[in-house]
Amino acid sequence: MSNWQGAIDSCLEALEIDPSNTKALYRRAQGWQGLKEYDQALADLKKAQEIAPEDKGKLAACVVKVSFVI
Repeated sequence: MSNWQGAIDSCLEALEIDPSNTKALYRRAQGWQGLKEYDQALADLKKAQEIAPEDKGKLAACVVKVSFVI
């Protein structure tokens, strides 16, 4: 069993230090997905996409995946 809440908590700590940490946003989105909180996951992925448009392809694929589930 995965510790999704623990991952989210760790990412929250990282984001308190650096709110533009796209890796923490991506990992937190994965945690939200694991908890079936798809709206939260989508919000984090969209924020990461705004911060790092150069990663658009990778993040866009994740956004589509989460949007499909919603």
